[in-house]
Amino acid sequence: MHAASTLWRMDAKREAYPFAGALCVAAGNLMTAVHQAAGSPPTDDVDDLSADDRRLWTAAGVAYGAAASCAALSARLLLVEREALREHVAEIDAPRRFELGVTTLEATEARAWRATVRAAAAARAELARCAALYSARERGSDVADTVRQLTDYVDELAAVLERIEPNAAPEDSSV
Repeated sequence: MHAASTLWRMDAKREAYPFAGALCVAAGNLMTAVHQAAGSPPTDDVDDLSADDRRLWTAAGVAYGAAASCAALSARLLLVEREALREHVAEIDAPRRFELGVTTLEATEARAWRATVRAAAAARAELARCAALYSARERGSDVADTVRQLTDYVDELAAVLERIEPNAAPEDSSV
């Protein structure tokens, strides 16, 4: 059985699990809000875009990155949940193809936890960049509101991750 399957056991794991769904839904909501604000991405020569359209599509691109980072963080949490289920449900097979962070987690609990902490930090940085572009002039917009919601989720998850840090084995301390 995968070593990371013990990550976030019992109460601590139960605290992290709801973030997977919340992040996934809110990332989808961010994509919807960006599409409603900006429309479909430009397909014509981007050199012909006005300065306002360039700012709009720059902000949209940054929002896509923020949504992607939150979806990736959600994926890691869902992989933890799948591995926990695999411990109890023998019919759940291993992934058909192993891709780190996509279909499987790191080999040890400590490494998986550290990678998830790094994913949360990366998502938080992308959200901060997005929030700066959708600043005061956008206050109250669906995009700005959703970015704030995602930021709150990531901040809350970071506090949970800090509380549930596993004890790293001596050979793990270098990663």
